[in-house]
Order: sequence, then structure tokens, then C-alpha cells
Amino acid sequence: MKLSTDSLTPEEKRARLQQLLNERGSTVDQPLSYGQEALWHLHRLSPESAAYNTLWTTTLRGPLDVERLRRAFAKVLERHWILRSTYHVHDGEPRHSAGTAPELQVIDATSWGAAKVE
Repeated sequence: MKLSTDSLTPEEKRARLQQLLNERGSTVDQPLSYGQEALWHLHRLSPESAAYNTLWTTTLRGPLDVERLRRAFAKVLERHWILRSTYHVHDGEPRHSAGTAPELQVIDATSWGAAKVE
């Protein structure tokens, strides 16, 4: 049965889309895409390698609204299920499933010296 969205407000349409995306992303034990499987095999050849990890840092000056940062982080993880995914082997095949989002850990480094920050 197909439901019409013509009578929905833009906010209701966004909420419905988010619900559908969450339902799709919450499916457990999915097969890997070809690209994911290729990276999985490369990782198995060299598990200690961080070649495909991305590191990003920034320096913030001024006050930080930690709760707003936590909410933004949670929203990004909610929207992008792949960021909540874990990888495992089931019946000899690599699989992945989306789990719950981790909570952002914030470390207050305002009292650290330059040597400790680096």
C-alpha cells in the first residue's frame, strides 16, 4: 500500500523520511558492499595499519557549548547509520550492522600546557 505525502507539511515529510532512513539503517547483519568488502580484505592483510583511518583536529578559541556539540554529534550519528556500524564475520562472510550511537566524550584541556596538547 502506497501512502501519499501530498497532504503532509514539509516538517512531517522530513520526519517521515528520517523515520524511514532510521528503519533502513537499523537492519542488522547486512552484507558488505564491494568497496567495503575490499577494504575489509585489506584490513585482514594488515590489521595494525591505520591507512584508511581519517584523523581530523581543530583548535577552538572561546567558549564551547558542550551540550549543543553533543546534540549535533548525536544528530549526525542518527542520520548516518554507517557511522554507527560494526563489522563482523557470520558463516565465513563479512557483514556489518548498525548499532547504537556512542556518546561524545569531551575532555577539558584548558589547563594543559602546549607540550601535553601536542
